[in-house]
Amino acid sequence: MNEFLSANSGMESRFNETINFRDYSAEELTEIFRRMVSKEKMVLDEQADANIKNLFTKMFITKTKNFGNARSVRNVFENALKNQSKRLQAQRTTATLTQEDFRTITREDIEGEEATKEKNLELIFKELDEFEGMDSVKEEIRKIAYKIMLDKEMMEQGIADAEITPVHIVLTGNPGTGKTSIALKLGQIFKAVGLLPTDKVVEKERKSLLSTIKNETAKLVDKACDEAMGGILFIDEAYSLMPANDSGSKDSEGVEAVESLMTRMVKDAGKFVVICAGYRTQMDEFVNNANPGFRRRFSHFLHIEDYSLNQLINIFNSIICKKGNTLSEEAEKTLARLIDEMVMTKSENFGNAAEMVKLFEKIKQRRAERLTTFKSSGGTITREMFLTIEAEDIPYDPPKIPDLDEVMKELNNLIGLEAVKREVCEIADYIKIERLKCETSGKKFSGISDHYLFVGNPGTGKTTVARIMGNIFYALGILPSNKLIEVTRKDLVASYVGQTAPKTAQVVKRAIGGVLFIDEAYSLKSGGASDFGQEATDTILPMMLDYKGKMVFIAAGYPKEIQQWIDTNSGLESRFTKTIHFEDYNPQELAEIFFKKAAGEKLKLTPEAENKMRESFSDMYINRSKNFANAREVNNLFDRVRKKQSSRLREVLNKPGFDNSSLELIIESDFE
Repeated sequence: MNEFLSANSGMESRFNETINFRDYSAEELTEIFRRMVSKEKMVLDEQADANIKNLFTKMFITKTKNFGNARSVRNVFENALKNQSKRLQAQRTTATLTQEDFRTITREDIEGEEATKEKNLELIFKELDEFEGMDSVKEEIRKIAYKIMLDKEMMEQGIADAEITPVHIVLTGNPGTGKTSIALKLGQIFKAVGLLPTDKVVEKERKSLLSTIKNETAKLVDKACDEAMGGILFIDEAYSLMPANDSGSKDSEGVEAVESLMTRMVKDAGKFVVICAGYRTQMDEFVNNANPGFRRRFSHFLHIEDYSLNQLINIFNSIICKKGNTLSEEAEKTLARLIDEMVMTKSENFGNAAEMVKLFEKIKQRRAERLTTFKSSGGTITREMFLTIEAEDIPYDPPKIPDLDEVMKELNNLIGLEAVKREVCEIADYIKIERLKCETSGKKFSGISDHYLFVGNPGTGKTTVARIMGNIFYALGILPSNKLIEVTRKDLVASYVGQTAPKTAQVVKRAIGGVLFIDEAYSLKSGGASDFGQEATDTILPMMLDYKGKMVFIAAGYPKEIQQWIDTNSGLESRFTKTIHFEDYNPQELAEIFFKKAAGEKLKLTPEAENKMRESFSDMYINRSKNFANAREVNNLFDRVRKKQSSRLREVLNKPGFDNSSLELIIESDFE
């Protein structure tokens, strides 16, 4: 009508009265249907009578803009009569029908056979409990359901201020933790408790909600909400609706999507449920920063933890059991070792149950290769062999654990660093003795929870010692791997607001199961309002506690500067429980480093050159500054000497009588 009236500017003025016919409400639609039944002198059976209002509530909530109102009710009634006729026709062959049978309309006639097979809440909860893990989520879901049921009962009894609070949920968890399964189960629960008229779950993602065409995004979001009316709109990886671009500003299409969604969440409160799902960190950032009022739209925040070792083993066993497969006794042990390693070294995007699915596919491939080889050698494959997983089918290569004696030998072979060696040896001895105590008393050794400060000038071997410590912790079973992730400020700090925390968190999670070595950690000290180094520090601090016993943090830097960094946050000093001081190399040690480099290049020094070299290091050490570069100074001198040697040899290389042994000799003049 609006389009018709706007066709001519004078059209609307010709009509002096406008009468609007609103759509019938759910209650009115129900009454219209009952009158149709009564008019035909028919009755509803008990189930049909009890559920008819819910049917028309569903119709009202899910209606489109072209909703037929009483005409739609008429269609339902006429369809029910047809279904009744078919039902009675089928029954006539096996039973005698009464007049009452011909007058009665059943729920099955109105809604179809499937409607009579609805699950009750008790059965749905039983199915929910069969999900592996998720204990806290299961408990929270029960609380939500019971609260809705109580609110409905209070409303039915006419208690003042009783109302059902609109439900919208943020559901977080890593991949493969069952977020979609939980959403589907929530659909069933919300229908069973009467919050929603249907149990449908409409799944959407960024590409189906956003458009680059102006104003089209709002239409796509409205379309998705309309489709989900009466059920659940499940938006997976919802944080992708509004990613920040390189300049830190918000995505305009994403902003439009969020604003449109917020409008519908208020306008159609109680008519559908929105579940936004994704990784926890990204979802927290999304709901907090997408729009000032966005977080308030959500009534519940549920988080699914990663599965534990035993839960993943159970999931794997469930997967293979459904396929009729079994594990040999040795395969069970190998599987447990593999999954344990996967859990201990998992990244932040660990796929959980999805990893078990992928693992089974790899195992099937390896089993097929094994059986093919067996058959080609003349063997006969039995049905049991086809369905049995052997240890060799599992893609697990036991990690080569460093020999502790060899690692300690490597430590002791380092030039200088006597105090550092003593400290590291004491740490290793402490771990060995504490473990022995626990084994003797029958207790489980809990490992260590120390984090370390390496304090000293550059070039004193801090990175090398960090690597050796990682090998020691791995050899002693303190860490599940000997990986060393070496980072500096540029790896942790971003350029724009809000980007540093996730960047830092991602780097930390890469080091889980090993050692995170932060070189020049003092550079994280904030240098002003636009410097986000402090944000990196504040992100690292709680993660040191979160991953206590699962990884080791080592922060390195100059003595004065590292203390200034520690002073920026009162919690840093308590987190870094041990400090190891790296003293400058003395002239003798600097000379040993030079000799080692020369030997590595198959170079020798004349006696005069050696004296000149020692003299250089003595002067260097006496006149060193507070930021003396130690081994780096040796490297610099060695490079200069080699260049001098090259220039000297170039002049005599083609002269008669040149001795090739000169190529391996460093002389006194090469130090000038």
